Amino acid sequence: MALTLVPFDQLAALLDLQGDSYDDYPALEFIADGVQAALENYTGRALESKERTETVRLTVDGTRQVPLKALPVTSLGVVTVDGETEDDTEITGYGIRLPAAVAGATVEVTYTGGFTDATIPADIPRAAVYQAAYEWQSRDHVGAQSVNTDGGSVSRPALGLLSHVRAQLDAHRHPMRAVAI
Repeated sequence: MALTLVPFDQLAALLDLQGDSYDDYPALEFIADGVQAALENYTGRALESKERTETVRLTVDGTRQVPLKALPVTSLGVVTVDGETEDDTEITGYGIRLPAAVAGATVEVTYTGGFTDATIPADIPRAAVYQAAYEWQSRDHVGAQSVNTDGGSVSRPALGLLSHVRAQLDAHRHPMRAVAI
């Protein structure tokens, strides 16, 4: 089941939309998908819970830490270190920990990680709804730093995550932020 990061009913209530679903607002669905990607990029995490396989090249000498993109890790499948199966690994807040330090190894991990609709912290979808609403209301002025109307001029922040959205997401950034999504 896919993660519903920007529930239509919440967004419709905030924006006073009359339609019943994203089908009535295709551009809004496009915005909602883009918001999820932006939140994942900012947090350094893959948010949706699903099974995935990651290959991590450990370049730090003597590390046991293997950072994974989708946190929290909820189940661990096969772990190999340079092609050899490793059975004694530990799930941590950043991914997994190997039983012994390795240097320059390639680690392949099959695991399930990320959030479901039932487990995602409430402030992440709240941030997503606010960001999607802002982008929807700004859709006619994408990239504009000021908008002129009959009543005057309004300055707009540059396109990107709103400051209060970033503040809500800061607590959920990947503990080893250097992990690229």
